[in-house]
Amino acid sequence: MNRSETSQQDHFRRIADQAPGLPVFFHPLWLDCVLPEGWDVKLHTNPSGVLNGVMAIQVQKKGFALRMKNPVLTPYWGIWVPEPGNKNAHSLSRTRKMIRQFISQIPKQFLVTEFHLIPEWTDALHFEWSGFQNSILYTFRIPANVSLDERWQLISSSKRRAIRTANQLLTVVLSDDTQILATHIRETYQDKGINIPYPATLPGRLFAALSPDRACLLIAKNGKHPVGSLLLVWDDKVMYNLIPAIPSVGRTLHAGHLLLWKAIQLAHEKELIFDFEGSMIQDIATFYHDFGGVVVPYLSVIKGKTKCLRGLYQTMMPRLR
Repeated sequence: MNRSETSQQDHFRRIADQAPGLPVFFHPLWLDCVLPEGWDVKLHTNPSGVLNGVMAIQVQKKGFALRMKNPVLTPYWGIWVPEPGNKNAHSLSRTRKMIRQFISQIPKQFLVTEFHLIPEWTDALHFEWSGFQNSILYTFRIPANVSLDERWQLISSSKRRAIRTANQLLTVVLSDDTQILATHIRETYQDKGINIPYPATLPGRLFAALSPDRACLLIAKNGKHPVGSLLLVWDDKVMYNLIPAIPSVGRTLHAGHLLLWKAIQLAHEKELIFDFEGSMIQDIATFYHDFGGVVVPYLSVIKGKTKCLRGLYQTMMPRLR
């Protein structure tokens, strides 16, 4: 990084905690963990130094080209501005100008730039006008103003029965033992027959960096035996269902149902939106919907030299065979 880039990151580290509404996925502590090889930011501040917007930057190789996209375990990322859905004409004009400035600052070596934006960002025109294509993804959320009794009633009857059964067999405790979480993650992915899609040490590093102010770990136990884990993270507005890890023994005891209900209760106590981190996969989406999650769309925007990528791939692959 050059001196100006370093100073922007240093300034961001100083002001991040004073930026109301900054999502946890943009916080320097988060970026240090998910991008250990380095990250940078572009900032937009007012004359008083108050943060008006931020664009996070990382470099990741995709095939034989450089690609910027959401890091692992980071559902929303890219560009953040406070209240992106504000319809005030002056605010819209300022936001559009800021977006153009950020986009112009994307390093030229990126062949593809892809962002999954926070759900509050509902206007894709800023990106369309800058040459991005957009699509819609979906998550599931419970609003912060829903009472605990309403949250319970929103859950399907079959899921409520599973929670009651699990509550008779299991206890859920707060823990700082990330080795239990690591074991449960490993066993869960072994049960699925697939590799863990992120470094095995990353959940522990995130917990160490963010707890207790922005993260906690829930462990479900059958007697003294841990049977399921759930890592939660949050910011000023939203709590995120980041890493549920339920091995086969925990699934038979409905540990995942009980952990999720405890997480929903915790979000209610903190007066936060609860984000299930939804999925486009039907079974997962149905599960979250049955837990009272409301479908919330969010934008995925992408801009890139896709023809260059295909040409580079076709050129290089014969040489590698």
